Amino acid sequence: MGRPQKSNVLRANATALGDLAKPLRDAATSLLQSAWRVHQNVHDFKWEGQAKNAAEGRADREYFQDRAVAAGYEDLADAYEDGKSAMQPMIEHLKSKVQGLEADDFAVSEDWVVTDTYDYAAARKLAKLMGLDDSDINTFQAQRAKRAADETANLQQLADDLGTADASTANAINEAKAALGATTDPNGPQIVLVDNDTQLAPTINADATPPVFESSGDDLDATIPNTGINIGGDGAHHHPYLNGGPNPLESNVGPDARPIPTGTAAGPNGQQLAFYSTPPYHLPPGSNTPNNGYVTPNSVIVDLQNPSTVIGRAPVAQASGAYDRRSNTIFVVGNPGDGHGIGRELWQSDPIDPHNPNAWANNWHKVGEVLPGNRENQITALQGGGFMLTGSTDDGPISAVAAATPEGLVGQTRGIPVVTNLPDGGVPGVYGPTVVSDHFDPATGRDTIQLRVSQYAPPGSPPDVYDPQTFTSTFTVSQPPPVTPPQQ
Repeated sequence: MGRPQKSNVLRANATALGDLAKPLRDAATSLLQSAWRVHQNVHDFKWEGQAKNAAEGRADREYFQDRAVAAGYEDLADAYEDGKSAMQPMIEHLKSKVQGLEADDFAVSEDWVVTDTYDYAAARKLAKLMGLDDSDINTFQAQRAKRAADETANLQQLADDLGTADASTANAINEAKAALGATTDPNGPQIVLVDNDTQLAPTINADATPPVFESSGDDLDATIPNTGINIGGDGAHHHPYLNGGPNPLESNVGPDARPIPTGTAAGPNGQQLAFYSTPPYHLPPGSNTPNNGYVTPNSVIVDLQNPSTVIGRAPVAQASGAYDRRSNTIFVVGNPGDGHGIGRELWQSDPIDPHNPNAWANNWHKVGEVLPGNRENQITALQGGGFMLTGSTDDGPISAVAAATPEGLVGQTRGIPVVTNLPDGGVPGVYGPTVVSDHFDPATGRDTIQLRVSQYAPPGSPPDVYDPQTFTSTFTVSQPPPVTPPQQ
């Protein structure tokens, strides 16, 4: 609309728009909670094979459809509330200005033109009867004429702004209804479900909590989200531990070598995978010269069901992994070559063959370049959908990126810092991110991530002192709905 008339504004009340939002949000919350329960029931059912994959795929699609509808409700509620927030203060301000001007003997027209209605004739007559000079009245009249002109310009600008806000609100409401497939029927929206697999990327939120000290004695303590598994790095006074005791892999990685965890993966059907570097304690092995290196090429892969046995090798160093149900493959991220560069690559395995379940671990295909860094990383399949990559690098923060698919991580070279390496509010020398827990709340559409990170030694320690510590921090990842395809 253009400039609204005064009488329309004086009757207007945009708070009614806000009242429309709550029922929509309640409906969205109820729909998400019900959809999540159905989705989890299908995924928690104990079965295997193609039927399982088909059912889970359908459950995923239906859950994303329900999320799209719920997001549509939320968008429409946002449009109503944003309209109220934008317009009601303008309406109240215009009403107040009109009331004040009219109380001060000004008139305001429908087009917001202000005119002076003060009775100057009566004022001059009174001045004459009292024998006073009327020059002050002339000055007063000139001042009020200027005020009327100024108030006209002011009110017309305010009214124009209100008209713009009204048009923007109407557009936002209509766009939200159109995205829902809704009509403008007063009986309410008629939802059109679209069977659609396209997703937008999750968003890393810049809301990380300050790191909290967790433990000392070793570093890394790699884990798989929500499992409590603990795969320790080098101990200050002991060899690497697995779940509090000696790591049985150490006896199988060669003489004078030890297993240093680089990342993990939650595989299909509850499989739990760990990736390790296997550097020697001494260089050359068997000598008395300590080896300060911790990276070896082609990280070894272990199924933690049998933690002493290597099932394959990753095509990169400092590898971490994630299972992609869509393609039935494992994706890994790590540093190419000897592992000491800053570049990182994403690789994909062959599809997992139930008749040869570990064959994937030795057949890889490069996908592309991802978030750079020369220290540990962790790629994770998020509970709410999509994938997240956290990475560390010398003298830098822990950063995170996210995408709807593993392939979507390619090309994202700058992440959101989630733990800085600063003394104030961070962890100096921070490295080794691992996701301790991931909890998705369908009501908010957010994953809450607890991240563990490591420090070689407290600030101020002598250069040759190894006194490792771990810290935890929490941040959230917002999940979007899938994109509705355009009408053909």
